Amino acid sequence: MKYLLDTQAYLLLLEQDPELSPKANKAVENPKAEIFISIVSFWEMAVKINIGKLQLKASLQEIIQSSITSGGLSVLPVLIEHIIGLGSLPLHHRDPFDRLLLSQAKHEGMALISGDRAFDRYGVERIW
Repeated sequence: MKYLLDTQAYLLLLEQDPELSPKANKAVENPKAEIFISIVSFWEMAVKINIGKLQLKASLQEIIQSSITSGGLSVLPVLIEHIIGLGSLPLHHRDPFDRLLLSQAKHEGMALISGDRAFDRYGVERIW
């Protein structure tokens, strides 16, 4: 199974925060699962750091490097197909980062690991 972490789930995973649900933890810890973090989440984090809405224990560069080299995560790039897929998404959710994550999950056939119930209206499997 392939899973795409949303930004909040990724941050909870980084912090080993107990708010990450047991079901999400089980999915992430499954050795047969492929876990992805989107470049969109890194972009969202950079924006939130810049405007003062997010503080991390390490630099974003260190977090990205660590996630790639030892975190067991694969980075999902943004493809033109993901951008085109945005046009077919209804406007239930207006957050541009979340909409792009939804488009990526739909196009790639991934379940989305997220606590955000707004994703349920899009026909993408959500793990929480």
